[in-house]
Amino acid sequence: MQSFTEKSSKAEISPEKTKLLYAWVDRSEVVYLQAILDAYDGLARIRTERHDKNRSLLMFMVSESRQEELHDFLRHIQKEISGSIESI
Repeated sequence: MQSFTEKSSKAEISPEKTKLLYAWVDRSEVVYLQAILDAYDGLARIRTERHDKNRSLLMFMVSESRQEELHDFLRHIQKEISGSIESI
């Protein structure tokens, strides 16, 4: 039987196939955005890189094969949150 760590490592996205996308989001929407993205099993990982007054810079780690799906998700979710999602 495999340990939890071994199973997790097999599910990892290989670094060669991972794209990093960055976007500024209103700080008050970060937790909501993270929760909704978590519901899309395996779409992307999200990390807060830094804060700038009322905004947070988020880093999205996404596999090449799901990059367009993440863009679609961000375009859709932008209609539900206050402020905007500014890709950089």
